[in-house]
Amino acid sequence: MQKLTIVIPTLASKDSLPYLEKCVQSIRDSQTIEHDIKIMVNGGNMVNLKLPAAVYYTDVQGQCNAVNQLAKMVETEWMLVTDDDSMFPPNWERLFENEKESDVLCMNSMESGKVGSAPPFVVNNCGYDIASFDHEKFKADALRIGSDEGTKAGHLEDGFSFPFAIKKKLWDTVDGYDVAYDPWGSNCDS
Repeated sequence: MQKLTIVIPTLASKDSLPYLEKCVQSIRDSQTIEHDIKIMVNGGNMVNLKLPAAVYYTDVQGQCNAVNQLAKMVETEWMLVTDDDSMFPPNWERLFENEKESDVLCMNSMESGKVGSAPPFVVNNCGYDIASFDHEKFKADALRIGSDEGTKAGHLEDGFSFPFAIKKKLWDTVDGYDVAYDPWGSNCDS
């Protein structure tokens, strides 16, 4: 039985489409457990996506609305919500093998210790845009960083950040995002 469905809201604009393609490819390249990927193209962009994922369309723009619509189709125990420009390192799914007794989990792949008042992330420059992105360096560094002194890599934590996983039962209980307060409703890349 599947345990996880990944939902990705996107405008699928000419600027975001290359990132979406890389995002989906990084998920598929590292797939070790059975799961679905569902993509909601929001804002009326009827681009024909040729991706190894289920693709849906809505005229309504907004990340919250798109995720809410996708969530109604999720039938697995866990739902992972991610941005269309996220990259997934090798073996990321194994984090679900021993998940905590929590209903909401953040995926912080490369978190380091606190500096000043902000919890920073390990800086790992693999490129400045889609054209210069070095996927092989990303994969190699993702495997190496967990062993670096002073870092914690590849762990799940209670909380909220993208990407995050939430038990579908909890999502249904709170009835998803409140679209009245959608901070991404007019965002150009939501």
